[in-house]
Amino acid sequence: RLLSNADAIFWVGENIETFLEKSLDNLSGNARVIEWITLDGLTLHEPREGGIWEEDSHGHGHGHGHGHGHGHSDADGHIWLDPENAKVIVAKIADVLSDLDPQNSQRYRQNAEQMRQRLDGLLKDVERDLGSLRKVPYIVFHDAYQYFEHRFKTNAMGAISVNPEHPPGAKRLYEIRQRIISSKVRCVFREPQFEPKLAHSVTEGTSARIETLDPLGAALSPGPDAYFQLIRGIVTSISRC
Repeated sequence: RLLSNADAIFWVGENIETFLEKSLDNLSGNARVIEWITLDGLTLHEPREGGIWEEDSHGHGHGHGHGHGHGHSDADGHIWLDPENAKVIVAKIADVLSDLDPQNSQRYRQNAEQMRQRLDGLLKDVERDLGSLRKVPYIVFHDAYQYFEHRFKTNAMGAISVNPEHPPGAKRLYEIRQRIISSKVRCVFREPQFEPKLAHSVTEGTSARIETLDPLGAALSPGPDAYFQLIRGIVTSISRC
């Protein structure tokens, strides 16, 4: 009901919010539907394989970036974990709201400008706080963080699972365990909505610690600061570990 009465619907895109696809196809109202992953000016990356990533010359596991361009549904959908992408999204939201509600357009633009400045501040803070931790090797639960990793040049070595819905096989877990030992991986990150068993099984008997990363803000209260808490929360978890 809310969707069919909406004037505007913003969503990340079909490969993240698959449950919305049918509802949006069958909309009875005249909502403008904005799929963020298709916006011009985003930095996009292709999804990586699970397991251990190949290292490039910086010793960072890497996926292949699309650079700037048109969104594709085959791009990795976790675009919000790069605050530069958040700036592109904020600008688009302000445009759409100004179109739909012209008498308040100046307020939308002012708010967007304030938000852009806050995001610039966030980028600087994260750069500073991660300064000494860039080289520390860690492994994530699933490949959700490469936008953060590419933006801030952190040293993720691999992911336990490609798709959190499909648990990895014994061979993958063995490879990851070997990498934890050979690369002296310091941290294995689990996620709040998934079973911690896997993280425990790959770290048992190694010196790696387990910590939680929350790419969706599952544990946060919605509100104007949630995005900043989300990004800072990732930094805190990496530092704590």
